[in-house]
Amino acid sequence: MRSYRFSTLLFLIFLAIVVLATIALRYAEPINDGDIWFHLAYGRYFIEHHTLTVDHSIFSWTPAKSHWIYCAWIPQTIFYLLYETCGFSSLYALRYLVIITFLFFVFLIAGKNRAKFLPYILLICLIGLLMAPAGLRIKADLFSFLFMTTLVFLWFRFKINPDKSWPVLYLLPVLFLFWVNSHPGFIFGAIFLSLVFTGEIINRLAGSSEKIHQKILIHLFIACVLSMVSVFITPYGWEYPISLVNELIFNSKAFSRDIRSIAEYQSIFLPQASHFHFIDYLTASSVVLAMLLLAQLKRHRIDWGVLLVTAFFMILYMKYMRLTYYWAIIFVFLASYLARQVYQNDPGPLIKKPLKIAIHGITFILLLFFAVRAQYETFCAPTIGFNPNYISPESEAGYIRQNFPHMLMGNDYYCGSYLLWSLWPTKKVFIDARYFPYSEWYDEAHKFEGSKDKATIESLLKKYKCDLWCLSYYTPVLQYFITSPDWRLVYYGPSACIFLSNRVDISQQTRSVAESISKVGIYQAYLITMFALRVGDLEVANNIVKAMKPNPICPLQASWAINAKLNVGDNLLNQGKYYDAIGVYSDAIMQVQQHPLLSHLWGHDFYTDLVMIHQNLGNSLMKVNQIGEAIKQYNQALKIKPDLATAQSNLALAMAQMTKIDESISKLEYILKNNPYPLKILNSLAVYYSMKGQYDRSIDYLMKELNITPENPGVYYNLACIYSRQNRLEESKIFLDKAIKKGFNDWDMLKKDHDLDNLRNTTNYKN
Repeated sequence: MRSYRFSTLLFLIFLAIVVLATIALRYAEPINDGDIWFHLAYGRYFIEHHTLTVDHSIFSWTPAKSHWIYCAWIPQTIFYLLYETCGFSSLYALRYLVIITFLFFVFLIAGKNRAKFLPYILLICLIGLLMAPAGLRIKADLFSFLFMTTLVFLWFRFKINPDKSWPVLYLLPVLFLFWVNSHPGFIFGAIFLSLVFTGEIINRLAGSSEKIHQKILIHLFIACVLSMVSVFITPYGWEYPISLVNELIFNSKAFSRDIRSIAEYQSIFLPQASHFHFIDYLTASSVVLAMLLLAQLKRHRIDWGVLLVTAFFMILYMKYMRLTYYWAIIFVFLASYLARQVYQNDPGPLIKKPLKIAIHGITFILLLFFAVRAQYETFCAPTIGFNPNYISPESEAGYIRQNFPHMLMGNDYYCGSYLLWSLWPTKKVFIDARYFPYSEWYDEAHKFEGSKDKATIESLLKKYKCDLWCLSYYTPVLQYFITSPDWRLVYYGPSACIFLSNRVDISQQTRSVAESISKVGIYQAYLITMFALRVGDLEVANNIVKAMKPNPICPLQASWAINAKLNVGDNLLNQGKYYDAIGVYSDAIMQVQQHPLLSHLWGHDFYTDLVMIHQNLGNSLMKVNQIGEAIKQYNQALKIKPDLATAQSNLALAMAQMTKIDESISKLEYILKNNPYPLKILNSLAVYYSMKGQYDRSIDYLMKELNITPENPGVYYNLACIYSRQNRLEESKIFLDKAIKKGFNDWDMLKKDHDLDNLRNTTNYKN
């Protein structure tokens, strides 16, 4: 018995560690939403100007609504003070503190018997937190997540023992007082409160066993009224809640039209949102609740408040991705509350043992599945870790501040918030992620950013004349600026690029590239590589793909890296930079070999890229007379696609050239037998065998040449090159050292010779 209990304890600890590690890793993510920057700007404004209100129009030079009410001064001030005191680390810590608070409240609701159903609670918490990323971003929504968590916790704390816990109801007005000054999400808290109160009325009318005493119902009514009164206590008074109600209810058509182009206000069923797995989590949460509610119904315990809240917030979850976290919170607390009731009211075996074992097994499998998938996708995400990410054009803002402090600036929606934070008041933005001040002309800006139509683009440029534009790499309008004679690229960095109008005197302004551009993550590196190729910066593109290091467990990253290398290699080949092309193609093939699952996961596109890499690598090798290696690559291409006509033709040419090499080798070896001075012949044979890819034979002839001229530095150098091609680095280093000691001093060749590429990163080579 002791052994069983100990093994059970270890099992529960293991599950808890898995869940906590998954959540910690999932939210160890960079800043992926630009809103934090305008929140920081507002917090700074409040502190510096000793006010709690702001004129929204002061941050932009384009038309902006100054009368719009957005009341979030509490989180904005807290964000700013934390950031100024401890930097971004404090904001990440704040997010984890909110998550810990959430988990702590859940375990309080689960009660003393939580150990009996701990695996279920862990699964419920994992599902809830994985479906709530919209509420756990570092922005004002984080406070809505915290306050909604507290509201739902207080409600179920009250429901567990209404006769003793009714005083907690009077915490609700205080909660709403803070909430209304933090985020518009208090509206959904008010809806929650209204639904549970309505449910309690129905419980009384229907005679439900879940009804509360009439005196306590009066306390609930008073708490609800006080909560509704508290939402009018803001720096804007009654105008703020009234304006929200007007926008969401009476002017809902206009609101729906405004947000239609914003992805996160779309349904969870949007195909582009599949990677969030909202549908999976909805299905899992529905099944869990259905089982628990069924257990309640069997005991004739119907709580209409629970049913109303469940129905409304599940619909809200399905309709708007931005609001999914409200249902996530309610699901976790409701499921924990119902599980507690089930185990308290039926302490014996709830179901037959075989089915109970099956449910335990399914719980364990689901928990591991969701945990492993979340961890895997986190590792394979564009970035992982605590950094501002590419939504924040830091180096680009610094370049603008230094070079164009007073010019009128245009920018896209994604860049705007950081530019607002970084450059204001010296420079105002064109648009930013606040959205609401620009709602009257947002559609025009959105159409401009996503357009490739010249007339559409120039219409906006004519209307809003500015001197420079800062644009993200995924903005389609980039193509216009690249090709337009009216604009010139002057800078690009990790997050964005900057174009200067030709109206401005730019005779002294040359194109600059941020040093950090080759250190970005795979997906951003791909975008920048494609951009560099479009603007003709082949050297920059080559440096970026050389630095690409896809995660070994992420085939998608490898596929993007391979495609980028194919594009760069093709451009290098077309420009006659054959050795560079060979290096890029070879690196791509090496990555294919390191990711054997690519062919199964990436399908036709992968095979197309791989065929072209082999063929074009063969073409590059032909250009530098590595005929034997070229033949191998053509054969590899034909092995994948036997009917590829260009590879067949190129292979025939290579084979014909190989025949000529074989004939030359035969003649030279015949002459060598009777030639008393074979130095030139030995050297030629070494070259020919090298062309065939028979490096050992090439080394044999170079060694014979070395025996005759042991002081010739060129022979040592050639041996170093051959060994490097074979990736025999120790031998290569030895002969390169000897070549230099014997007098080799062609440093330019030493820097550029691609035969030594394998040796570049060694200490010997650098010395």
